[in-house]
Amino acid sequence: MDPVARARPTAQFWQYLVVLWIGLVSLPGYAAALLPPNIVLETGGEVRAIAVQSDGKIVIGGKFSSVNGVPRRNLARLNSDGSVDSWNPAMDGNGIYALLESGGNIVASGDFTAIGGAARQRIAALDKVDGTATAWNPGVDGLVFAMVQVGNQIYVGGGFSQIGGVSRNHLAVIDAVTGLIGAWNPEVDTGVRAMAIKGDRVFIGGSFTSVGGVNQFGFAAVSLTTGASILEIPSASSVHTIAIIGNTVFLGGDFTWVGDQPRRFLAAMDASSGLVLPWNPNPSFFVHALLAANETVYAGGRFESIGGQPRGMLAAIDASSGALSSWNPNLSGLLGRSHTVRALALSAGTLYAGGNFRSVGTHSRPGIAGIAADTGTVRALPDYVGVGLVGAQIDEPAVYDSTTDSAGRVVFGGNFLRVNGQAHEHIARLKTDGTPDASFIAGTSDIVEAVAASGDRVYAGGRFFRANHQPRLYLAAFDATGAVTAFDANVSGAPVSGCWAAEDALYIAGEFTAVGGVLRDFLASVDPVSGAVSSWEPRPNNVIKAIARSGNTVYLAGFFTTLGTTPRYRLGAVDAVSGRATDWNPGISGDASALIAAGDLVYVAGGYSSLGGAPRNGLGAVDRSEGIATAWNPGPVSEVRGMALAGQTLYVGGGFDSISGSNIQNVAALDTTRSNGLLTTWNLQINGLVETVSATPHGVFVGGGFTSILGQSASGAAVVTDADWFLLDGFE
Repeated sequence: MDPVARARPTAQFWQYLVVLWIGLVSLPGYAAALLPPNIVLETGGEVRAIAVQSDGKIVIGGKFSSVNGVPRRNLARLNSDGSVDSWNPAMDGNGIYALLESGGNIVASGDFTAIGGAARQRIAALDKVDGTATAWNPGVDGLVFAMVQVGNQIYVGGGFSQIGGVSRNHLAVIDAVTGLIGAWNPEVDTGVRAMAIKGDRVFIGGSFTSVGGVNQFGFAAVSLTTGASILEIPSASSVHTIAIIGNTVFLGGDFTWVGDQPRRFLAAMDASSGLVLPWNPNPSFFVHALLAANETVYAGGRFESIGGQPRGMLAAIDASSGALSSWNPNLSGLLGRSHTVRALALSAGTLYAGGNFRSVGTHSRPGIAGIAADTGTVRALPDYVGVGLVGAQIDEPAVYDSTTDSAGRVVFGGNFLRVNGQAHEHIARLKTDGTPDASFIAGTSDIVEAVAASGDRVYAGGRFFRANHQPRLYLAAFDATGAVTAFDANVSGAPVSGCWAAEDALYIAGEFTAVGGVLRDFLASVDPVSGAVSSWEPRPNNVIKAIARSGNTVYLAGFFTTLGTTPRYRLGAVDAVSGRATDWNPGISGDASALIAAGDLVYVAGGYSSLGGAPRNGLGAVDRSEGIATAWNPGPVSEVRGMALAGQTLYVGGGFDSISGSNIQNVAALDTTRSNGLLTTWNLQINGLVETVSATPHGVFVGGGFTSILGQSASGAAVVTDADWFLLDGFE
């Protein structure tokens, strides 16, 4: 079938996501009710700290807005069965960095000014029963990254210069009962990231260069009583985590030397002498978390291998020999992104790992996972932390593209991991009633920027390197159930940012340099079954934004100025077989970002002021043969990002605040048989950006950054039913 092409939404859209299923409404004007389902998308959050309570409950902190679908802002507690506990010390701010159980309380540090119902400056003690803040209130002027308790003294390290009203540079001790600051004052010149205590020594790690006025780089030991620096400790450039077994201190970070010994990211030293030990596992990248237990050192971080053996972000290492254990949960994250393990805790044979990751083995576990410490298997729990529409802080949900399949179902892709609490990693399908389709099991390891459908196949292009845990770089195909097909185009150089499907070809666009080992810049055609690249080679000299095909002609829009050797400014056409530029050259004064070819016309959306020899602002139609503008002129309109055609009605979405002089924002319905095109009765009063539009026999799908429709909250999605707007104002 010929593709219906839309503008590919930009990957820089980090607004909150809302998707809307607009049914066919018969009531005049816009008096419609927004009905379920409410489609809420979530991306994975980040867990930075874990504390195991004496009763076995697990407290987690980081940057997230939900845990297992339950709203929790940055701080939550899990019961021993993995369910979310009712404990909920609501907080403001941007996250939690360290947690500590202290008597009947949980001490939390982070970027907040209120927590547990009270004003608290970056550190607080929370009652373990009801989550309210206790009277303990030292207050600190910077972040605290590390906390260790000895007796009634809590030692803290971070990026502060004052705590409890007392001057203290990056290290301090607080009375666990009164909150008063002790006299202990080692004076570190810059941030402390890690602490561990052995006997009368406090081992500290960070990026500092002096302790107590003495040169010491990244790693040091100070007296537990006096705070004086102990000078025999070797230097390391940046230490993020410390653990101790017996008389051995293990340190991890982003260093490559410890003292005068080469050690990449992980090392061990004698706690008494300060000598660097031969222990040298050699991870491939940074180590951010260590946990030492039962003669085993568990290491978490950004590495993909240790000692040349594959280990995704988490490994178990013999504490004496440095030999790598066969234990291998195999965590995975986002290619080229800061995926990592940041926190580890052990409870009743389960190792809890927190961080910024997506899966453990074949199990979706964004942000947190419970893993058997002996076998490495994932606990059968709904382990998940995420960010959603409300209070989202990192990796905010977004939909970048949508299409409809042969059954009229909407398929959409973007930056999300769950839809209505179900695992749908970056790609999902809606049933014809607008609800998420749990039977469609497609998923990718990173963001999907473009989707297309042909027959029973769904194609996804984006930044990923795996599809349903199988290797697929930037492009994949799924069958009707979401299973990965044998299709493999082998794209290299850059992600796929656009794809458009026809029965005999799949067109892909991006800043890639080769497909299937064959040189292809910006644009290629591949076999829709095998993924083999064809000989079709239009050779645009810049990025393609939209494609529409009709018969043997492929229409192109983008940032190019030539197609092959033929000058064409941002809009042109090529032969579907040879790839050579045709004579079609409407002329356009600016950007063209969306195309639809239908009948004898090509509809063009973008940011221009003239098209096909006539003044046209942002929207227009040109003859498919000669490229001359028709009388249809719905402008002026700015920033149209998506179009969809249903019969004689063209739906457009974008960031506009008016169209044809009428106050209609961001989405509009246009009659293609009228000269001005506008259907003034179709006005959803959407309050924010619309990125993508798809028309189906059951309604119109709209994805974007709005938060209300018709003045009502639409924090996720809505279904408008009862009716038939297609019969109003000439829709027949």
